[in-house]
Amino acid sequence: AVVSTQSAEEGFCNHGGTCRNTFGSFLCSCSTGFSVGEDRKCHDVNECSVESHGYLKCLVKSNLGTCLNTAGSYKCGCLSGSYTTPGHHGKECLACNCNSNGVTSKVCDSETG
Repeated sequence: AVVSTQSAEEGFCNHGGTCRNTFGSFLCSCSTGFSVGEDRKCHDVNECSVESHGYLKCLVKSNLGTCLNTAGSYKCGCLSGSYTTPGHHGKECLACNCNSNGVTSKVCDSETG
């Protein structure tokens, strides 16, 4: 059987996924942040759903951050009691805590109160 030429067209798998023709069908391989759905095409993964990677990294469960799902990724909003650093690229909130001599982190004092 011949595979439909549509399956090999650019963009068929959605979101930058690549299509590989198989005998009588096709397979999509998805980019990071996307997964194959029931229609066998690429769909965004919601990194902010409960207990997922973004949800945990943004400290949503602790009420110290928010998580915004984006196409193929996510962004954290760090709330009072947490902070982020440039090295985290907006993808992780860190909880403020006291250092060994009992003084609150300077970052937390100036950034989040």
